[in-house]
Amino acid sequence: MIDKSKIKVEILKHPTEQDWLWAKTCTLNTVGKRLKSSTTSVDLEYKQKLLASEHSPIRELWFGIKLTIPYFISVHIVRHHIGCNHYVSTQRDDRHPEREFSREDLPQGTFVSHILSINAQELMFFMRKRLCNQADPLMRYVANLIKQAVLETNPEFEGLFVPLCEYRNGMCTEMFPCPKFLKNREY
Repeated sequence: MIDKSKIKVEILKHPTEQDWLWAKTCTLNTVGKRLKSSTTSVDLEYKQKLLASEHSPIRELWFGIKLTIPYFISVHIVRHHIGCNHYVSTQRDDRHPEREFSREDLPQGTFVSHILSINAQELMFFMRKRLCNQADPLMRYVANLIKQAVLETNPEFEGLFVPLCEYRNGMCTEMFPCPKFLKNREY
């Protein structure tokens, strides 16, 4: 059994006002406008609207999230590869000469350090998959910890980290839906 108290989530990098100004500059450029030189911040309403619209400039907003998680949860996370990068601590034997056994003998629950570098659009997609009832229960737990940590630094994401079925207004497209939404499946 995994000791959940050992799981850690730390936000190392998150979108700052400077990043939001850049995203707004990119957004305005697409419609032939310019950011006013006197603009020094982006208001919460604009941030929320831009995120909810999921237009391309939100890919300019990056997070660096350091996770201390079991290896098998890291394997779930590395499945996400568009709009993110992964930096996972090695288990190589030559990097751990103090160990008395081979990495071949390490259990799946062995903890690793995993830095997830991810843009805002992919983070919302990540949450849709990893908060789903069909996701591994421990993966859902980790996703909820990430969600809480991100909302502490960037409250503009409130309401945007939801399971896919909620995002699609009750429509589940999983191959094997959970009982909650099985009745709403149309195909």
